[in-house]
Amino acid sequence: MSAVVIGEEVTITGNIITSGQIQVEGSVQGYIFGSEVIVCKGGHVTGGIVAEKVAVYGQVSGSVNALSVILEPGSRTEADLCHRELTLELDSYFEGKSRHSENPLSRTSLRLETFRQATVAADTGKWDMIEAKHAA
Repeated sequence: MSAVVIGEEVTITGNIITSGQIQVEGSVQGYIFGSEVIVCKGGHVTGGIVAEKVAVYGQVSGSVNALSVILEPGSRTEADLCHRELTLELDSYFEGKSRHSENPLSRTSLRLETFRQATVAADTGKWDMIEAKHAA
């Protein structure tokens, strides 16, 4: 499966759900669900990321729930992180809370089961089979 690329001049308002990799070169305002999310240099995510692996080269504001999070040099992250592994590279900026968890995907208010259902719905085109509710 090839990566989904959000181009430099693209702004998406809403949630993105895929079972594959997402590369954000533009701007996303909403939640991103994927197996691997890469926020490229110049890319910006405002909202949340739920993924197995997240690498930030650009900017993230909101929350990140991932098994592995890497904040690369030059990145700017103002978010609450829940992770199994966290790597802060030299010259990365981080402000927020960091919480270690053996299962960080289950700690998100948009539960892992919702992510799994959404991924199946995305793959089959059966969007009416899920109802994602954001817990207050």
